[in-house]
Amino acid sequence: MYFSLAYDAEWGMLDSFAEAIRQHARCVHCDAPPPIDFAACPCAGAESAGRSRRGRFSFNYRVDHAAWKNTVELLWRKDLRRVHRRNNYEVRRESIQNSDDPPYSAGDVAWLRKVQNDSCYYCGASISGNAQVEHLQPLARGGSNGFRNIMLACPSCNAAKGALSEAQFWRQLRTQLRPLVFQRVRDSAKIMKKRKWCQRD
Repeated sequence: MYFSLAYDAEWGMLDSFAEAIRQHARCVHCDAPPPIDFAACPCAGAESAGRSRRGRFSFNYRVDHAAWKNTVELLWRKDLRRVHRRNNYEVRRESIQNSDDPPYSAGDVAWLRKVQNDSCYYCGASISGNAQVEHLQPLARGGSNGFRNIMLACPSCNAAKGALSEAQFWRQLRTQLRPLVFQRVRDSAKIMKKRKWCQRD
């Protein structure tokens, strides 16, 4: 397999990709690996190297197709993960900076503990001592870091929800939580009846 490498000295190249080229590529004329700076082939006078404007160089190399393909796929996956991490970080940062909702405080978390009765917003398990702040609309999807967008959840529910929205996660849990939810609704109905009965007296 042959390929043409165009290198721009102004923009440079990813270190990982440059190292892969040095390992697998060989000049079609002199069988030498690409130089460290990619500025000129060892056979600089040969037809394999040509210089174009503003520090751009072009060389022809041959590579072992299977080894090259595997290496490039690994690098692509690694860089793709890095790009996703960076994009998620940037979305979170922008959503926090551009939000009109002020960030939640320790007092807000304490109030939620009391209102939620130290139980997980999703499964109802006790969260005493291990409560985690759960964003209903994830920061990665543009949700705010304000009080109106948070609830307290247990670590397992918070981890399972990931970047799902509140509605998506409820749909996912529907089959698992249906018996528990119905029981909680029945319990809530009993409590409401007791409240009405107490108010009559």
